[in-house]
Amino acid sequence: MAFNQEKGTSRYYLSKAWDQFFTTDNMAFYASAGHGFSLPSPEETLLPEGAVNPDIKPEQGFQYEIGSRFNLVNRVLEVDAALYLIELKTFL
Repeated sequence: MAFNQEKGTSRYYLSKAWDQFFTTDNMAFYASAGHGFSLPSPEETLLPEGAVNPDIKPEQGFQYEIGSRFNLVNRVLEVDAALYLIELKTFL
């Protein structure tokens, strides 16, 4: 799955893998992992004196998630719980 979203003049890209396992009618457990990056905007590529910074690189990061979903009280109540970890490798 690929996702991109425009925000201002920067673009954000995300590739994600997802899997659901141990599923029943009333519970499911899942895990996902993804890698994303954000291209610098034109303003972020400029040095204070106005020259273009040739060494600037996109922001990059990895995200991980594990979670569960439970349907309780004859599917009247749904409970979700998740843990996230986001590791940013490069910053603008």
